[in-house]
Amino acid sequence: MAGRNQNRWPWLYGQDKTLFSRVNRRCHMHSSAFPVVSCHCVREEAPMQSPTLTAEDVARLAMVSRQAVTNWRRRPNTAAGMLPFPPPLSADGVERFAADEVVAWLEKTGRGRNAEARADAPAFSLREGFSLDEVVTMLALRSMCDCDLTALSAADLAALAYEADPDDEFLGSEVVGIGVKADLLAYVDDLHESAFGLIDALDRAEESRLGRSGHRGLTDAAVTVLASITTACRLFLGGDVVALDPRVNAPTARVLAEGFAGVTVGAGHVDGRRLRRTLTLADVELVSSDSAVRVLSVVGETDHAALQVMDDLVLDLGPADVGVILGPSSLLCDGLRGRLDAMRADTLSGRGLVMAARLPRGLWTNAHRQQLGLWIVAGVEKGAKVVVADLTATDVDVNDLASDASAALTYDSATLPDASRAFRYGRAVDRAALSGRRPLVAPGIRAIQLADAAYGHHRDRVLAATLITSQPLPGFDVHVAPGEQQVVVSAASLGELLAAGRIDLLKGTRVDAAYSDPVGTVRAVSADPADADLLLDPLVAAEHYPRARRTEPGDVVFVERPRPHASVDHEGGSLVRYPSRALRLPPDSLLGPLALAAVINRLPSSAQEYRAWNVPLLRAGERGALEGTLAAADAYLADLHRRTAATNDLIDNLIQGAAAGTLALTPTTKAG
Repeated sequence: MAGRNQNRWPWLYGQDKTLFSRVNRRCHMHSSAFPVVSCHCVREEAPMQSPTLTAEDVARLAMVSRQAVTNWRRRPNTAAGMLPFPPPLSADGVERFAADEVVAWLEKTGRGRNAEARADAPAFSLREGFSLDEVVTMLALRSMCDCDLTALSAADLAALAYEADPDDEFLGSEVVGIGVKADLLAYVDDLHESAFGLIDALDRAEESRLGRSGHRGLTDAAVTVLASITTACRLFLGGDVVALDPRVNAPTARVLAEGFAGVTVGAGHVDGRRLRRTLTLADVELVSSDSAVRVLSVVGETDHAALQVMDDLVLDLGPADVGVILGPSSLLCDGLRGRLDAMRADTLSGRGLVMAARLPRGLWTNAHRQQLGLWIVAGVEKGAKVVVADLTATDVDVNDLASDASAALTYDSATLPDASRAFRYGRAVDRAALSGRRPLVAPGIRAIQLADAAYGHHRDRVLAATLITSQPLPGFDVHVAPGEQQVVVSAASLGELLAAGRIDLLKGTRVDAAYSDPVGTVRAVSADPADADLLLDPLVAAEHYPRARRTEPGDVVFVERPRPHASVDHEGGSLVRYPSRALRLPPDSLLGPLALAAVINRLPSSAQEYRAWNVPLLRAGERGALEGTLAAADAYLADLHRRTAATNDLIDNLIQGAAAGTLALTPTTKAG
């Protein structure tokens, strides 16, 4: 019996011979090749910690806001009398409260919106010293027996893992490695009992404090975008018969798996064992299919390692497969140099890339301002066109983006030469234009759109103008209070701030107006009011001005001559036209961009040396209020300018329409 089990479970024999002997004796006692778990063993138990809740946990349990919990702690007067909120057990960084005391307080006071707070409390009541992965592991084990885990010894746990995973494919080593943790086992038993099922238990664990602390890095919006693209690829390949190959973490894989025939797990997965455990709880079937959508996330990987696994995925694609890759925009969309450029070019040499997109900011929680990029790669060679899109300053509709992905997969430049106009976001470009060190997705590139000629008629122009001029004009008021008196006003010159590194200077680029394109999406901005901004095609801008620095939201574009003038670029991604320059303020600057632009615009015309310009420095905490008021003032001025322009347009079209005989004024026309 010992030899047979040793050959059957060599992974445990090599890991812990003592534990193997204990499990083997249990097998021998029951005369079975598989251990029989006994729930009535006696073992020493370490003292367990009391379940605790943080203030955030209390808010989630009671289904109220975090501020509501703060108010409860400050105001002990309740409808049931004076009942102070339970005191914290500890205050070492994060305050924790006894879970049973909080539940009792909620029941006595009737506060909160969760009538089943006592039943839901185990999902939020955590001890210290274990991780979400350990919870999922033991929850998967708990789903395979009909007794509480707290009644089992280390040998019992290992025996149960043997029975469920004799070849140690996803569970055995983890269970043995965790061993007996009384707090963990008690939490899993409580979670299993309080949930409506295994899937609900898994959801509660991932929404708990452990799930929040071990966040997957991608925001919900990023996962939604990835799910819409994955669904489009599944429908392109054939719908319900297609499998999902999720080379992503387990929580994301659960979202993506909806609608697929099942999930296939291979050696190329980021964490296949953890994924198998999660799929066991989520009731997602493991299948083998000739067609699959292979999803890979390289977010957070080093550039070299990311390119390597991307290349492996592309090489693994079969004729009936589609690959979806999510990673940093700097790696998937921007220009590369040296070894990295050669590696990416080698990956793309198979002509399978059908779509590349630069996604909006804010999709990665670890680096909110860093952009992500997206690739869709077919398992067969495609035509001479690739669909590219820059979605940096776009409110993305995931359904329209999925439609673009479907169109890119079916796009044929030979039979659909004008199909680029059918895309909502993307534009079909020549594959040859993506070679070399150029950006794969030119900054600002979007779908080609037809010019709007809705206001070509005099009457239409007049009606459009009156829609603006007929609106009531609201007033603009600012409420101020006496401030603390200051004898000295703190100020510094731009030269001092630049020398100290407290502000950054972006030099302008001389842009040839001959490259201007009325349907371009890349702005070349100038601070001179007499010099209108230019629009450039993204491919033209990338080809002729590859080294020009682009603005970021909040940069202050300024010019010295013929008089000082500045404006704030709220969108970013623009070229700065020489002789204009741009100033970039750090987030902790004592002066905001709107205030800096207002100071420059009020300088005398003789002040034509920007390094000598003096700007005031506010006290800490005053920047936000001033910037908000200045933004409202700018909006008011913009509204006045809009009304002035509409009134002038109205006058011009009234005169021209009356002279041409296309308009007839009635005597009822009046002001107001």
